[in-house]
Amino acid sequence: MMGLLQRFWRVLRANFTDWTKQTEDTEQLLEDTLVKVQRELISIRGAIAGAIASEKKNQRHYLQHQEQAQSWYNRVQLALSQQNEDLAQSALSRCRYNLEIAQNLLKQIRQQQRVIENLKQDLTTAEIKINELKFKQDLFLAKTTTAFTLKEIAQFNDECDSF
Repeated sequence: MMGLLQRFWRVLRANFTDWTKQTEDTEQLLEDTLVKVQRELISIRGAIAGAIASEKKNQRHYLQHQEQAQSWYNRVQLALSQQNEDLAQSALSRCRYNLEIAQNLLKQIRQQQRVIENLKQDLTTAEIKINELKFKQDLFLAKTTTAFTLKEIAQFNDECDSF
C-alpha cells in the first residue's frame, strides 16, 4: 500500500513538472492575448468616437443646408408673388443645390450610423472576449495554485515517508 502511494506521488510529480512547463507557456499566452484584445478595445473605442464626431459634423451641415434650402424656397415664393420669374428661377436653382447637398449628407449620415452600430457591436464583442479571457486566466491561476499545493503535499509526504 505504501509503495503504491509513493508510486502515485512520483507519477504525479513527473506529470506536474511537465504540466508546470506547459503552464508557464499557457499563462504567457493568455496574458499576451489579453493585452492584444485590450488594445483592440481601445482602437474600437477611438474609431467609435471619431465616427460619432464625424456624424455630428455632417448632421450640423445637413441642418444648415436644409435651412438654406428653406430660405431660398421662401425667396422663390416671394419672387413669384412679385411676378419676377428670373429671380424665382435663380432662387429655385440655389434651393435645389442646397437640397441636393442635404440629401447627400443624409446618405452619409445613414451610412455612418450603420458603421457606428457595427463598431459598437465589435466593442461589445471585444468586451465579452476580455471578460472570458480574464475568467480563463483566473481559472488557470487557480488550477496552477492547486497543482503547486499538490506538489508541496507530495514533497511533504515523501519527507514523512523517509523518516
